[in-house]
Amino acid sequence: MARSAFGMYLQELREARGVSKAELARELKASWSTVNNWELHGALPEREKLRQVATVLKLKPEERTRLHALVEEGGGAPANANGTRGASPDAAPPPSVEGAAASSRSRSAEAQRMLEDVLTRALQPGRHTIGDAHSVLSALTEAAHLVAELEAPEEAARVWLDAAARLRARGIRVTGATLAVGSAVSQPAEARRGAPPK
Repeated sequence: MARSAFGMYLQELREARGVSKAELARELKASWSTVNNWELHGALPEREKLRQVATVLKLKPEERTRLHALVEEGGGAPANANGTRGASPDAAPPPSVEGAAASSRSRSAEAQRMLEDVLTRALQPGRHTIGDAHSVLSALTEAAHLVAELEAPEEAARVWLDAAARLRARGIRVTGATLAVGSAVSQPAEARRGAPPK
């Protein structure tokens, strides 16, 4: 998806308050890639997460109103129980949102499996194809944004790549999500010191 007006405004609000994507994700109990997808890839948050964003960023009433309006313009706000749009941001979502959230989690898990498969193929000599190139570059670009935000040193990136190569050489499946996202987010102190992912 293309970058949305919502994503640009969220990034503007977040940066104006000096909050990093990682910090916002941590406060929301969401993944870094979720916040990144909201800002850069046109994804829209669920109503409860949107309310939490407003609270975490301490938005002014006019900022909160604009943020909610941008989500509704993008089709991200669920309908009210009476079938209309634009309920109060603090109103409970209708029961149908539960099914949508479960479907979203299922799509996210499938996307993660696909990413792991693409990156695993990319680490195998002789398996590089033009078809894989776009997926690999997209994944590496997103991982690079995360590494930059975490301020992981170059040495840490080298250690992670060396660890991946050793695992591949022993015939062990390397998961890109674990190397690029899981380890860096769950172990930022070790990542900054250059420790390999566990």
